Amino acid sequence: MKRIFLITYLISSIILKCWAQQVPLPDCSYDEGPFYLVFEDEFEGNALDETKWIKRKGHLRNYDKEIQMYQHENIVVEDGKLKLWAKKEPSYGPCRSGEKFGIPYDSIIQMGYSAGEINSRRTFLYGKFEAKMTYHYGQQFWPAFWLYGNTGERGQMCEIDIIEVFSDDGRYTVHNKERIPGEWTLRPSYYFPLFYDLSSTYAMVWTPYKIEFYYDNVKIKTIYHFNENGRNIKKCSDNLSDDYEENNWVYPVPCKILLNFAINIKDMQGSPDRFLPNCFEVDYVKVWQRVPDFEVNGRETMQIGNTLSEVYSVPFIEGADYSWSIPDGWAGSSSRNEITLQPNGSDGGTITVTLTFLDGQQISRSKEVRVITPKPLKGKAY
Repeated sequence: MKRIFLITYLISSIILKCWAQQVPLPDCSYDEGPFYLVFEDEFEGNALDETKWIKRKGHLRNYDKEIQMYQHENIVVEDGKLKLWAKKEPSYGPCRSGEKFGIPYDSIIQMGYSAGEINSRRTFLYGKFEAKMTYHYGQQFWPAFWLYGNTGERGQMCEIDIIEVFSDDGRYTVHNKERIPGEWTLRPSYYFPLFYDLSSTYAMVWTPYKIEFYYDNVKIKTIYHFNENGRNIKKCSDNLSDDYEENNWVYPVPCKILLNFAINIKDMQGSPDRFLPNCFEVDYVKVWQRVPDFEVNGRETMQIGNTLSEVYSVPFIEGADYSWSIPDGWAGSSSRNEITLQPNGSDGGTITVTLTFLDGQQISRSKEVRVITPKPLKGKAY
Protein backbone atom coordinates (compact mmCIF):
# COMPACT_ATOMS: atom_id res chain seq x y z
CA MET A 1 0.00 0.00 0.00
CA LYS A 2 2.81 2.41 0.87
CA ARG A 3 4.50 1.66 -2.46
CA ILE A 4 1.27 2.33 -4.39
CA PHE A 5 0.78 5.56 -2.45
CA LEU A 6 4.35 6.66 -3.16
CA ILE A 7 4.05 5.96 -6.89
CA THR A 8 0.71 7.80 -7.03
CA TYR A 9 2.21 10.73 -5.15
CA LEU A 10 5.20 10.95 -7.49
CA ILE A 11 3.04 10.81 -10.61
CA SER A 12 0.69 13.44 -9.19
CA SER A 13 3.63 15.67 -8.27
CA ILE A 14 5.04 15.47 -11.79
CA ILE A 15 1.65 16.27 -13.36
CA LEU A 16 1.07 19.19 -10.99
CA LYS A 17 4.58 20.52 -11.61
CA CYS A 18 4.15 20.41 -15.39
CA TRP A 19 0.71 22.04 -15.12
CA ALA A 20 2.01 24.79 -12.82
CA GLN A 21 4.94 25.62 -15.10
CA GLN A 22 2.65 25.88 -18.15
CA VAL A 23 5.51 25.37 -20.59
CA PRO A 24 4.08 23.15 -23.34
CA LEU A 25 6.70 22.42 -25.98
CA PRO A 26 5.45 23.09 -29.52
CA ASP A 27 6.42 20.61 -32.19
CA CYS A 28 9.16 21.31 -34.69
CA SER A 29 6.74 22.94 -37.13
CA TYR A 30 7.26 26.19 -35.20
CA ASP A 31 10.75 26.31 -36.75
CA GLU A 32 9.28 26.07 -40.25
CA GLY A 33 6.99 28.03 -42.55
CA PRO A 34 6.57 31.72 -43.37
CA PHE A 35 6.79 34.66 -41.01
CA TYR A 36 3.95 37.21 -40.82
CA LEU A 37 4.55 40.85 -39.92
CA VAL A 38 2.74 41.61 -36.64
CA PHE A 39 4.48 44.81 -35.47
CA GLU A 40 6.35 47.68 -37.10
CA ASP A 41 7.33 51.25 -36.49
CA GLU A 42 9.21 53.27 -39.09
CA PHE A 43 9.24 56.38 -36.87
CA GLU A 44 7.51 58.70 -39.28
CA GLY A 45 6.26 62.12 -38.27
CA ASN A 46 7.63 64.24 -35.46
CA ALA A 47 6.57 62.39 -32.31
CA LEU A 48 6.90 58.92 -30.83
CA ASP A 49 3.84 56.69 -31.36
CA GLU A 50 2.87 56.14 -27.74
CA THR A 51 0.27 53.53 -28.68
CA LYS A 52 3.29 51.31 -29.45
CA TRP A 53 5.94 52.56 -27.03
CA ILE A 54 6.37 53.71 -23.44
CA LYS A 55 8.81 56.51 -22.68
CA ARG A 56 10.95 55.67 -19.66
CA LYS A 57 11.96 58.16 -16.99
CA GLY A 58 14.35 57.86 -14.06
CA HIS A 59 17.51 56.07 -13.05
CA LEU A 60 16.59 52.49 -13.95
CA ARG A 61 19.60 50.20 -13.53
CA ASN A 62 21.74 51.16 -10.57
CA TYR A 63 23.22 47.64 -10.47
CA ASP A 64 24.88 48.29 -13.85
CA LYS A 65 26.46 51.51 -12.54
CA GLU A 66 24.83 53.51 -15.30
CA ILE A 67 25.48 57.20 -14.82
CA GLN A 68 22.61 58.72 -16.84
CA MET A 69 19.07 59.75 -15.96
CA TYR A 70 16.49 58.75 -18.55
CA GLN A 71 14.38 61.74 -19.62
CA HIS A 72 11.46 62.06 -22.02
CA GLU A 73 13.10 65.08 -23.63
CA ASN A 74 15.94 62.90 -24.92
CA ILE A 75 13.53 60.86 -27.08
CA VAL A 76 13.18 62.55 -30.47
CA VAL A 77 11.49 61.43 -33.72
CA GLU A 78 12.57 63.34 -36.81
CA ASP A 79 13.78 62.73 -40.37
CA GLY A 80 12.17 59.28 -40.34
CA LYS A 81 14.24 58.10 -37.37
CA LEU A 82 14.05 57.59 -33.65
CA LYS A 83 16.92 59.44 -31.99
CA LEU A 84 17.85 58.63 -28.40
CA TRP A 85 20.11 61.42 -27.19
CA ALA A 86 22.75 61.22 -24.49
CA LYS A 87 23.95 64.51 -23.00
CA LYS A 88 26.23 65.80 -20.28
CA GLU A 89 23.89 67.84 -18.11
CA PRO A 90 22.50 67.79 -14.56
CA SER A 91 19.32 65.72 -14.57
CA TYR A 92 16.85 64.79 -11.85
CA GLY A 93 14.42 61.92 -11.54
CA PRO A 94 13.22 58.93 -9.51
CA CYS A 95 15.67 56.16 -8.62
CA ARG A 96 14.01 52.89 -9.64
CA SER A 97 16.67 50.29 -8.76
CA GLY A 98 18.73 51.52 -5.84
CA GLU A 99 17.28 49.56 -2.93
CA LYS A 100 20.27 47.29 -2.46
CA PHE A 101 22.47 50.39 -2.40
CA GLY A 102 20.36 51.98 0.33
CA ILE A 103 18.43 54.33 -1.95
CA PRO A 104 14.64 54.26 -1.34
CA TYR A 105 12.55 53.38 -4.39
CA ASP A 106 11.31 56.42 -6.32
CA SER A 107 13.39 58.85 -4.29
CA ILE A 108 14.52 61.83 -6.40
CA ILE A 109 18.24 61.84 -7.18
CA GLN A 110 20.56 63.82 -9.44
CA MET A 111 22.81 62.45 -12.17
CA GLY A 112 25.35 64.27 -14.30
CA TYR A 113 24.11 62.87 -17.62
CA SER A 114 20.78 62.36 -19.38
CA ALA A 115 19.69 59.83 -22.03
CA GLY A 116 16.65 58.17 -23.62
CA GLU A 117 14.91 54.79 -23.44
CA ILE A 118 11.68 53.35 -24.81
CA ASN A 119 9.94 50.00 -24.18
CA SER A 120 7.27 48.38 -26.34
CA ARG A 121 3.77 48.25 -24.88
CA ARG A 122 3.26 44.77 -26.32
CA THR A 123 5.14 41.67 -25.29
CA PHE A 124 6.19 38.94 -27.72
CA LEU A 125 6.89 35.23 -27.35
CA TYR A 126 9.12 33.98 -30.19
CA GLY A 127 9.43 35.50 -33.65
CA LYS A 128 11.85 37.42 -35.81
CA PHE A 129 12.94 40.78 -34.38
CA GLU A 130 14.76 43.27 -36.58
CA ALA A 131 15.91 46.88 -36.36
CA LYS A 132 17.93 49.11 -38.63
CA MET A 133 20.22 51.31 -36.55
CA THR A 134 23.20 53.63 -36.58
CA TYR A 135 25.80 53.87 -33.80
CA HIS A 136 28.24 56.71 -33.29
CA TYR A 137 31.51 56.19 -31.45
CA GLY A 138 31.98 57.36 -27.90
CA GLN A 139 33.79 56.09 -24.81
CA GLN A 140 31.52 54.49 -22.18
CA PHE A 141 28.62 54.51 -24.66
CA TRP A 142 26.23 51.58 -24.22
CA PRO A 143 23.31 51.72 -26.73
CA ALA A 144 21.26 48.54 -27.08
CA PHE A 145 18.37 46.73 -28.80
CA TRP A 146 17.14 43.92 -26.53
CA LEU A 147 14.26 41.88 -25.12
CA TYR A 148 13.27 41.49 -21.49
CA GLY A 149 10.51 39.60 -19.69
CA ASN A 150 9.81 38.69 -16.08
CA THR A 151 6.87 36.68 -14.78
CA GLY A 152 7.83 37.27 -11.15
CA GLU A 153 8.58 33.60 -10.60
CA ARG A 154 12.09 32.35 -9.86
CA GLY A 155 13.74 31.15 -13.05
CA GLN A 156 11.03 32.71 -15.21
CA MET A 157 12.99 35.71 -16.44
CA CYS A 158 14.21 36.37 -19.95
CA GLU A 159 16.85 38.67 -21.35
CA ILE A 160 18.10 38.44 -24.91
CA ASP A 161 20.47 41.15 -26.07
CA ILE A 162 20.11 41.33 -29.85
CA ILE A 163 22.85 43.95 -30.08
CA GLU A 164 24.53 46.07 -27.43
CA VAL A 165 27.56 48.23 -28.08
CA PHE A 166 30.31 48.61 -25.47
CA SER A 167 32.37 51.50 -26.88
CA ASP A 168 34.55 49.36 -29.15
CA ASP A 169 32.56 46.21 -29.87
CA GLY A 170 29.04 44.99 -30.55
CA ARG A 171 27.84 41.82 -28.91
CA TYR A 172 24.75 39.67 -28.50
CA THR A 173 24.03 37.53 -25.45
CA VAL A 174 21.42 34.98 -24.40
CA HIS A 175 21.08 35.13 -20.63
CA ASN A 176 20.47 32.08 -18.53
CA LYS A 177 17.29 31.67 -16.48
CA GLU A 178 18.92 31.23 -13.07
CA ARG A 179 20.05 34.05 -10.83
CA ILE A 180 23.26 33.81 -8.79
CA PRO A 181 23.40 36.17 -5.79
CA GLY A 182 24.46 39.54 -7.12
CA GLU A 183 24.73 38.61 -10.80
CA TRP A 184 23.24 36.79 -13.75
CA THR A 185 24.66 33.59 -15.10
CA LEU A 186 25.34 34.23 -18.77
CA ARG A 187 25.75 32.24 -21.87
CA PRO A 188 28.86 33.43 -23.70
CA SER A 189 28.58 36.73 -25.55
CA TYR A 190 29.38 36.67 -29.24
CA TYR A 191 30.55 39.56 -31.33
CA PHE A 192 29.08 41.41 -34.27
CA PRO A 193 31.08 43.21 -36.91
CA LEU A 194 30.59 46.83 -35.91
CA PHE A 195 30.83 49.87 -38.16
CA TYR A 196 30.20 53.29 -36.69
CA ASP A 197 28.20 55.98 -38.50
CA LEU A 198 26.78 53.36 -40.87
CA SER A 199 23.19 52.06 -40.85
CA SER A 200 23.00 48.29 -40.46
CA THR A 201 20.25 45.79 -39.70
CA TYR A 202 20.43 43.57 -36.63
CA ALA A 203 18.00 40.68 -36.25
CA MET A 204 17.22 37.64 -34.14
CA VAL A 205 14.98 34.65 -34.82
CA TRP A 206 13.73 33.15 -31.54
CA THR A 207 11.96 29.78 -31.49
CA PRO A 208 11.39 27.26 -28.68
CA TYR A 209 14.49 25.33 -29.73
CA LYS A 210 17.04 27.79 -31.01
CA ILE A 211 18.02 31.44 -31.36
CA GLU A 212 19.66 32.76 -34.54
CA PHE A 213 21.41 36.12 -34.86
CA TYR A 214 21.72 38.05 -38.14
CA TYR A 215 23.77 41.03 -39.30
CA ASP A 216 22.64 42.73 -42.53
CA ASN A 217 20.57 39.62 -43.38
CA VAL A 218 23.52 37.24 -42.95
CA LYS A 219 23.23 34.63 -40.20
CA ILE A 220 26.27 34.76 -37.97
CA LYS A 221 25.34 32.54 -35.01
CA THR A 222 22.90 29.82 -33.93
CA ILE A 223 22.43 28.92 -30.29
CA TYR A 224 20.44 25.80 -29.43
CA HIS A 225 18.23 25.18 -26.41
CA PHE A 226 19.73 22.56 -24.13
CA ASN A 227 18.73 21.38 -20.70
CA GLU A 228 20.91 21.30 -17.57
CA ASN A 229 22.46 18.00 -18.63
CA GLY A 230 23.55 19.30 -22.01
CA ARG A 231 20.90 17.41 -23.97
CA ASN A 232 18.97 19.10 -26.75
CA ILE A 233 15.38 19.77 -25.63
CA LYS A 234 14.01 18.73 -29.00
CA LYS A 235 16.10 18.03 -32.05
CA CYS A 236 14.44 19.96 -34.84
CA SER A 237 17.58 20.02 -36.94
CA ASP A 238 19.92 17.29 -38.09
CA ASN A 239 22.86 19.65 -37.84
CA LEU A 240 23.71 20.95 -34.36
CA SER A 241 27.30 21.82 -35.14
CA ASP A 242 27.13 25.56 -34.53
CA ASP A 243 27.48 25.62 -30.75
CA TYR A 244 27.02 23.39 -27.77
CA GLU A 245 25.69 25.21 -24.74
CA GLU A 246 25.37 23.31 -21.48
CA ASN A 247 23.14 25.81 -19.68
CA ASN A 248 19.41 26.11 -20.12
CA TRP A 249 18.04 29.47 -21.24
CA VAL A 250 14.71 30.75 -20.07
CA TYR A 251 11.62 29.40 -21.77
CA PRO A 252 8.96 30.54 -22.42
CA VAL A 253 8.55 34.12 -21.13
CA PRO A 254 6.88 36.87 -23.20
CA CYS A 255 9.23 39.82 -23.63
CA LYS A 256 8.98 43.52 -24.36
CA ILE A 257 11.33 45.29 -26.77
CA LEU A 258 13.76 47.83 -25.32
CA LEU A 259 15.81 50.50 -27.08
CA ASN A 260 18.08 52.58 -24.88
CA PHE A 261 21.25 54.64 -24.83
CA ALA A 262 23.10 54.15 -21.55
CA ILE A 263 26.39 55.55 -20.29
CA ASN A 264 28.32 53.08 -18.18
CA ILE A 265 31.36 53.07 -15.88
CA LYS A 266 31.16 49.40 -14.88
CA ASP A 267 33.12 47.75 -17.68
CA MET A 268 34.56 50.51 -19.84
CA GLN A 269 37.45 52.93 -19.68
CA GLY A 270 37.79 56.56 -20.68
CA SER A 271 35.41 59.49 -20.45
CA PRO A 272 32.27 60.12 -22.52
CA ASP A 273 32.38 63.89 -22.09
CA ARG A 274 34.17 64.88 -25.30
CA PHE A 275 31.80 62.71 -27.39
CA LEU A 276 28.61 64.32 -26.04
CA PRO A 277 25.96 65.21 -26.99
CA ASN A 278 25.44 62.16 -29.18
CA CYS A 279 22.55 60.01 -30.35
CA PHE A 280 21.64 56.41 -31.11
CA GLU A 281 19.53 56.35 -34.29
CA VAL A 282 16.88 53.78 -35.23
CA ASP A 283 15.31 53.68 -38.70
CA TYR A 284 12.71 51.02 -37.94
CA VAL A 285 11.73 48.13 -35.68
CA LYS A 286 9.78 45.14 -37.04
CA VAL A 287 8.53 41.86 -35.61
CA TRP A 288 7.37 38.83 -37.57
CA GLN A 289 5.85 35.69 -36.07
CA ARG A 290 4.99 32.25 -37.34
CA VAL A 291 1.33 31.26 -37.03
CA PRO A 292 0.65 27.68 -35.89
CA ASP A 293 -1.96 25.86 -37.93
CA PHE A 294 -5.53 26.39 -36.74
CA GLU A 295 -9.16 25.70 -37.65
CA VAL A 296 -12.44 27.55 -37.26
CA ASN A 297 -13.89 26.35 -33.96
CA GLY A 298 -17.66 25.85 -33.71
CA ARG A 299 -20.54 23.50 -34.44
CA GLU A 300 -20.86 21.87 -37.87
CA THR A 301 -24.67 21.78 -37.60
CA MET A 302 -27.11 24.56 -36.73
CA GLN A 303 -30.84 24.16 -36.17
CA ILE A 304 -33.28 26.54 -37.82
CA GLY A 305 -35.53 28.20 -35.32
CA ASN A 306 -33.00 27.70 -32.55
CA THR A 307 -33.13 30.82 -30.38
CA LEU A 308 -29.53 30.30 -29.26
CA SER A 309 -26.79 31.87 -31.36
CA GLU A 310 -23.65 29.93 -32.19
CA VAL A 311 -20.14 31.29 -31.67
CA TYR A 312 -17.33 30.53 -34.12
CA SER A 313 -13.75 31.52 -33.41
CA VAL A 314 -10.10 31.27 -34.39
CA PRO A 315 -7.03 32.03 -32.25
CA PHE A 316 -6.37 35.69 -31.48
CA ILE A 317 -3.18 36.93 -33.14
CA GLU A 318 -2.05 40.43 -32.23
CA GLY A 319 -1.21 42.43 -35.33
CA ALA A 320 -3.70 40.70 -37.65
CA ASP A 321 -6.97 42.14 -39.02
CA TYR A 322 -9.91 39.71 -39.18
CA SER A 323 -12.53 39.68 -41.95
CA TRP A 324 -15.48 37.26 -41.70
CA SER A 325 -17.67 36.00 -44.56
CA ILE A 326 -21.00 34.26 -43.77
CA PRO A 327 -23.78 32.67 -45.86
CA ASP A 328 -26.42 34.92 -47.41
CA GLY A 329 -29.35 35.62 -45.14
CA TRP A 330 -27.53 34.78 -41.92
CA ALA A 331 -27.31 37.25 -39.07
CA GLY A 332 -23.95 37.79 -37.41
CA SER A 333 -21.83 40.11 -35.32
CA SER A 334 -18.07 39.76 -35.13
CA SER A 335 -15.39 40.89 -32.71
CA ARG A 336 -12.02 40.28 -34.37
CA ASN A 337 -11.34 36.57 -33.86
CA GLU A 338 -14.94 35.61 -32.93
CA ILE A 339 -18.29 35.81 -34.68
CA THR A 340 -21.76 35.11 -33.31
CA LEU A 341 -24.15 33.70 -35.90
CA GLN A 342 -27.78 32.75 -36.30
CA PRO A 343 -29.11 31.15 -39.50
CA ASN A 344 -32.01 32.78 -41.30
CA GLY A 345 -33.32 30.22 -43.72
CA SER A 346 -33.03 26.56 -44.46
CA ASP A 347 -29.75 26.68 -46.36
CA GLY A 348 -26.36 26.02 -44.86
CA GLY A 349 -23.14 27.46 -46.13
CA THR A 350 -19.52 28.30 -45.58
CA ILE A 351 -18.08 30.47 -42.82
CA THR A 352 -14.73 31.98 -43.82
CA VAL A 353 -12.30 34.14 -41.90
CA THR A 354 -9.33 35.91 -43.48
CA LEU A 355 -6.43 37.22 -41.42
CA THR A 356 -4.50 40.09 -43.04
CA PHE A 357 -1.10 41.05 -41.65
CA LEU A 358 0.84 44.31 -41.80
CA ASP A 359 2.88 43.17 -44.81
CA GLY A 360 -0.25 42.23 -46.78
CA GLN A 361 0.08 38.47 -46.32
CA GLN A 362 -3.16 36.63 -45.65
CA ILE A 363 -4.35 33.39 -44.07
CA SER A 364 -7.88 32.10 -44.73
CA ARG A 365 -9.77 29.30 -42.98
CA SER A 366 -13.28 28.00 -43.71
CA LYS A 367 -15.89 25.78 -42.12
CA GLU A 368 -18.93 24.17 -43.75
CA VAL A 369 -22.08 24.41 -41.63
CA ARG A 370 -25.32 22.52 -42.26
CA VAL A 371 -28.73 23.81 -41.25
CA ILE A 372 -31.39 21.34 -40.22
CA THR A 373 -35.11 21.79 -39.58
CA PRO A 374 -36.31 20.09 -36.40
CA LYS A 375 -38.94 17.42 -36.87
CA PRO A 376 -42.23 18.01 -35.03
CA LEU A 377 -42.65 15.95 -31.89
CA LYS A 378 -44.98 12.99 -32.28
CA GLY A 379 -47.50 12.36 -29.58
CA LYS A 380 -51.09 11.42 -28.82
CA ALA A 381 -53.81 14.03 -28.81
CA TYR A 382 -55.78 14.30 -25.59
